[in-house]
Amino acid sequence: MDKWQDAVTYFMPVIVFMGILGMLKPILAPELEKKLERKLTDWDWEYYRHEIFRKLIAGLQEEKDRQRLQRLDDMKVIYDMVWNQN
Repeated sequence: MDKWQDAVTYFMPVIVFMGILGMLKPILAPELEKKLERKLTDWDWEYYRHEIFRKLIAGLQEEKDRQRLQRLDDMKVIYDMVWNQN
């Protein structure tokens, strides 16, 4: 029972996010159709959702990289302070 509850808890944010995207489809579809100059297909919508996820993941990775670089800069300052004392 715990494994099932853990799985539901783990996937709940994904399910909620997908539901929110589903609710946004009627709002975003006219704009996409205007840019595509045709009726939006299910494939188009799925590709749009896929790209949103890719952008989200890329943004998260960019933030992790920024934090990693900041830590390296901090480590360099500390290293220089310790080893370059005169």
